[in-house]
Amino acid sequence: MSALISTLGLIVVVIAYCCLGGATFKWLEADKEREAILRDRLRVTALVKQHAAKLFSQIHIDYTNKTVEFLTNTELTLKNVSRDAFYIAERYSWDGRATGSTVTLDWTLPGAILFSVTTITTIGKLSSAP
Repeated sequence: MSALISTLGLIVVVIAYCCLGGATFKWLEADKEREAILRDRLRVTALVKQHAAKLFSQIHIDYTNKTVEFLTNTELTLKNVSRDAFYIAERYSWDGRATGSTVTLDWTLPGAILFSVTTITTIGKLSSAP
């Protein structure tokens, strides 16, 4: 009977530890993640405005006599937009959402608890041999 009580006690302690760890991870990381997402969205918005301004300035050029130059410059600007979009997605983990949309965080309480459980269950020897 005492073995059952001690086993149940240990299970309760591990569950409480995981929940407390998850809450701690969420408390520590959620605000930083929100700030990073908003900062990166501002970078994306600035780049989009910069490229849009280039395109609009090219459109206002008298392109009847400069059709080849207009098309070349527009193609180059669109390639730069694609390059910058890939760079931002890779460098800043931009998810493609607009600046005005709501921020969805990865550090939710269930996600943080999962991280806590993963962390405490993967500590051990690094060798694969018994």
